[in-house]
Amino acid sequence: MATDEYDDDDRRARRSRSEAEFPTGAKIAGIIWIAFGALGILTNLANIAMSAGQAGGGGGPQFAGVGCGILIAAAFLFVGIQTVKGTAPSMMGNGIGSIIFGVLQLTCGGLIMAGGGIMAAGGAGAPQGAGALGGVAMAIGGITILFGLALITAGTLALMNKSAYDDWRAAQGLGKRPRRTSEERDYDDRPRRRARDEEDDEDDRPRRRHRDDED
Repeated sequence: MATDEYDDDDRRARRSRSEAEFPTGAKIAGIIWIAFGALGILTNLANIAMSAGQAGGGGGPQFAGVGCGILIAAAFLFVGIQTVKGTAPSMMGNGIGSIIFGVLQLTCGGLIMAGGGIMAAGGAGAPQGAGALGGVAMAIGGITILFGLALITAGTLALMNKSAYDDWRAAQGLGKRPRRTSEERDYDDRPRRRARDEEDDEDDRPRRRHRDDED
């Protein structure tokens, strides 16, 4: 009877694992990475098209920088698609990388915005008519800061949902199951221990004397 109850508990546990839901935080992080990667690729392609005429006049370093930007954006796009599909091996590396790039974006955006503010105010020997250019620089800096905040948010969500994501992959048979705790091992061993305890109790019971012995 007790074994049947344990079997029911095991079936319910297997059913709950198979019905595990994909963690919402991991999905949001993947969507942010996809959006960042797609926008980054489009922006860098636009920069290439705008600066194509400078290729013969020392535009090589600029193209190299744009190429690196495209590679980084493509990496985020690839990681985001993997995360949304649940095929990313883990969220740890992606989350840490996203936070690092987010901090870099925040730093660059802050510097660009500060420089644009100085130009817009006419300081630091800015030439006449630099106010409009400073306003554009401030807008670019603000957008860069928003991208940095988005990457930091995605990285934080990825790290917060790492365990839930690993459990979901394990339930779907896509990854290794997490190592069982001592409490889980004791729970799985209860039917066998119960059977052994019952056998020991039976051995300890006094045996009935046969009537032949009494006679």
